[in-house]
Parts: sequence; structure tokens; C-alpha cells
Amino acid sequence: RIDLETAGLVAFSVKPSERDRYHALFRNQEVQKQYEAIAPYRSELSFPRGVNSRLEENPQSFMQMREVVGPANAHTEIERLEVLGTWARYRLHPLTGRKHQLRVQMASLGLPIVGDRIYPVLQAAAPSDLVGDYDNPLRLLARQLSFVCPVTGRAQCFMSSLSLPWPAV
Repeated sequence: RIDLETAGLVAFSVKPSERDRYHALFRNQEVQKQYEAIAPYRSELSFPRGVNSRLEENPQSFMQMREVVGPANAHTEIERLEVLGTWARYRLHPLTGRKHQLRVQMASLGLPIVGDRIYPVLQAAAPSDLVGDYDNPLRLLARQLSFVCPVTGRAQCFMSSLSLPWPAV
């Protein structure tokens, strides 16, 4: 499961008889996921860091999630990989899989992902713009998926060869 605007890996199960076994890997948090994102550089924030928050649907907007007070249900480990001017590339390792988890948590740190039209502020889309802004795409990449195959028992690791373009500096 990735957002429409997120680039990178998507896993599919071809055989319907095996589909639930793969879904169970995600339900039971047995898939290690790594993402990359480009967002503002903030020198006052130290990395690596863990972000734990409670995410719930925003009653004012069906498109958005929001952080609320309560027991954490969304956990992400974040590293800063490199800096280019006012931007930085981050590695995001979500330990849970909540809707828009990475986008919400990055925005809550004051690091909205470049090209994000949902967080921190929902932007209206033109009727003809159903998939995103091609001139300023969301800089979020599903980089790697690792898991033990529930059919063969072998360790599997898939990695995207895509790279995120830096915004103009």
C-alpha cells in the first residue's frame, strides 16, 4: 500500500490462494520498509530519531490524518542521509503502516516532504490533475521491502533503482 503520488516499490501477489499469507506479513508488521524523502533541512533537529505519535482521521477532511493525544499507534525511525543547501534527503523506516504516516510525521517535525499537497495544508487540485503535479512531484520513494517469503521461507529483499530529484536550490 502506497499513496498514489509515492514513487517506488509496490508488492503484488499473483496467486489468489497465497494472497492472504502476504497480507498477513503486513498486518503482523513482518515486512521491513524503507523510504526516502526530500524535505527541508533544519540544523536544530538531530538525527537519527524515532517519531512515535497517535494518528487518526481528520474529521474536517477525509483526505487528511492528524496527530492527536493518546497512545502511539504510528512509529517511524528517521535518518538524515545528505544535505544540499536548504534541503535534505531522509531515510524513513516505518515500523507501523498508518495512512499517510510518513507525510504526517515529517510535517509535524516541520519537515514537510517536497511536493506534498496534503500536509501540512491540504491544497485544492484542479479537476484535470488526478495524479499529481508533474513539475513538482511528491519527493517520497518506497525504496526497499524485505521479508521472509511465507510460501518458500526464504528471505526476500526488493530495492527500487529510482532516485528522487532535488528541488531547485
